[in-house]
Amino acid sequence: MNALLFAAIFSLIASATPAENTPGDSQIVTEEPSSKTTAAYSSGISKPLKPGDFAPDFTLNKVLNAPEGKVTQMKALRGQVVILEFWATWCTPCILAIPHWNELVDKFQDEPVEFISVTSEEKSIVSKFMAKRQIKGLVCQDQSDSLLRKYNRSCSIPTTVIIDKNGIIIGITTPDKITEKMILKVLAGKQAPLPIAPVTGLFQSDPQQQEPFWKLTLSESQSSNCISRFDVNSIQHPGITLEDLIALISNLPSASRVLGKDNLPGVKLEINARVPESCTGYLCPMVIQAIEGSYKIRLRKCEKELDVYVLTATDKIGPDLRITQYPDTGPYKKRSLTSSNATCCHLRSLAQTLENLLSRPVLDETGLEGDFDWDLEFESGNSESLLAAVQKQLGLKIVPTKRTIEVVVVESNSKQVSKAGG
Repeated sequence: MNALLFAAIFSLIASATPAENTPGDSQIVTEEPSSKTTAAYSSGISKPLKPGDFAPDFTLNKVLNAPEGKVTQMKALRGQVVILEFWATWCTPCILAIPHWNELVDKFQDEPVEFISVTSEEKSIVSKFMAKRQIKGLVCQDQSDSLLRKYNRSCSIPTTVIIDKNGIIIGITTPDKITEKMILKVLAGKQAPLPIAPVTGLFQSDPQQQEPFWKLTLSESQSSNCISRFDVNSIQHPGITLEDLIALISNLPSASRVLGKDNLPGVKLEINARVPESCTGYLCPMVIQAIEGSYKIRLRKCEKELDVYVLTATDKIGPDLRITQYPDTGPYKKRSLTSSNATCCHLRSLAQTLENLLSRPVLDETGLEGDFDWDLEFESGNSESLLAAVQKQLGLKIVPTKRTIEVVVVESNSKQVSKAGG
């Protein structure tokens, strides 16, 4: 399949109407990416819920920001207005909606309104995110996305559902559409169910700008060119394997920490992506969304115990490992790094190089700080030769063991959808 998978040169303004889904079908949205900026496909169910329907019962056993054992049940919330928001830490529109969500929680803290954020991500990932960015109201985990699927939004997030005191669904929409005025009308019993409308995005484009300042082009490639660029606002690469790209945008040292590769096609991709300087941090989530949608997969970051190598120091460093000597002009020296030598690099870089060569995670536990130069001579493709060279030439030990480390698990969404459909 050499066709363009996700030709999304877009400003992230949702002005198009998403294509209709036949119940039970899955659809990849590529021609109109602006209509669903976060989810590239959604899955139907035989009788999709809609405004005016009675909200199904649910039980969320894991409340991440409450004492252990707290359970949230829909039947216990009767008599209150319930607002559900389905979100994820990697979802750019979800993150942009948090201040608005928190503001609403504060305004209705003394009213019978329950705000519940629901995510399918691991507790460790969500906890790290919430340590830096507060989310008010209850934050619950639904790891199977079963509740999200009940609202016919398998992958479309953020999705916000507002339910009145009698358990009637008032709206299935996006968080920016939930306003103080609307909640007051729902509390008073004066808000009729909202009409079904296209899901719209949260971004606005700059009409004066010739070139879209949100840009993403992702297509399959045969290029062997390795010249690339990656910074906080852009990624450019003429030909990178899908697993290497997933590792890159997930901030992992190598693809050896990407699990579930059987769910990935063996393709190389050309990528050209850019976000505005004011939106630093949103580049990788945008690319993740494109990959997940194009290949019907889900990328889940979590911690797993894996077989790894640990790099440790000995009493004396080897002859080919040297502390970097800076010139008299100041503490600056050009850095360089290859598979066999380095100049002015931290030993973390050595660990990452070894990880790529050995196809197994390598952890730097040498305790040696500062910059080093090194040279390694070993037989290419021979792991035993490499391990021996590290010990003899650099004076470092590299020991196989097990460690719990951060990984990305690739899951097939098509299989999950199939199971959900019966």
